Amino acid sequence: MSSLQALQLCARYKNLAMYVAAGIHPHHAERWKGEIADIKMLLKTAPGAAVGEIGLDYYRMLSQKDAQLAAFKANLELASEFERPIIVHSREATDDLLSIMDEWICQIPVSSALKERPGVFHAYNGDPHILEFALSCHFFLGIGGPITYKNAEILRAALRKIPLDRILVETDSPFLAPHPNRGKRNEPAYVRFVAEKIAQVLALPAETVCEQTTLNAIRLFGDSNAVK
Repeated sequence: MSSLQALQLCARYKNLAMYVAAGIHPHHAERWKGEIADIKMLLKTAPGAAVGEIGLDYYRMLSQKDAQLAAFKANLELASEFERPIIVHSREATDDLLSIMDEWICQIPVSSALKERPGVFHAYNGDPHILEFALSCHFFLGIGGPITYKNAEILRAALRKIPLDRILVETDSPFLAPHPNRGKRNEPAYVRFVAEKIAQVLALPAETVCEQTTLNAIRLFGDSNAVK
């Protein structure tokens, strides 16, 4: 789904708490200059919009490294200009990504809302360096289907170190379907399996996890005055 299609979907269901994100994914970084104007226009008009999914991906390398770095920095500039949170994609690029983000964070004015809600690390995989940076800089961490996988002990151990008010529940549809649907097309409805697993790992009622992560999402992506 394109950012424009997402915006149209949000407009169609105005009675729901739906927010749109627009940004240049690292896989498409080679053509970022041609799309930056459209993203600016969306950010100007869409309430609650975020800049994303942006970041670096040195695993698939569908775009050259220099193009990814340039696109990432350009997207961070947009986030600063419009004071919109970012949705961060990181795959086998932790050192470069955190170096760029540390510089970006340091340049954000103290008065900016981004100081307290700069964004979320999408599909967090348990990386301790990302966790340390995220918590020190007030980022949220997105937990998705992999938390339910048998081999995800590193992720589950990291989850126990994240305050509940810094967790977001994700689907990443159509990818990363949680157990018992692993390997199938992921659907938004499967997010309940993620929430239930988080509750189990943290020894909390599922209702508590659902309520708090919903508030977290509104705080990050919604009206900054909606939740205090």
